Amino acid sequence: MTDFIEEVISDAKLELIIFEQHENLYECTLTSVHGKMVKEMKMQPGYGAPSLGNIIYYYALRSQQIDQCDDILDWAKEREQDLNEASTIANFNQLLEDQKDFKILLSEPIYQNLLTALEISQAIENAYPQ
Repeated sequence: MTDFIEEVISDAKLELIIFEQHENLYECTLTSVHGKMVKEMKMQPGYGAPSLGNIIYYYALRSQQIDQCDDILDWAKEREQDLNEASTIANFNQLLEDQKDFKILLSEPIYQNLLTALEISQAIENAYPQ
């Protein structure tokens, strides 16, 4: 696991409880000293349940999508989504809700540190591709 993810888990005192709802579908309850977040995660066959680090990384990437866009128009254009489709607005609103829940779970300072570390990690990876 990436060091900055482990640091977030430690700093926020995160814990994970997983309940398998169906094959490859898990209810994930994340708790911290700051809040609680319950989300369903669908995994590819053969991968098993997600780890706490996987979930944190996933929601950090989702949050980054919103942070990098000025509004729904910018987000839809960047992802080549049609704003006339109801699913586009629903997907955008879900990202906003996920981001809000994630910030509450981590706290604003830990959330900001995570996104900064993620951007640095991505920049290093882009500068030195394998």
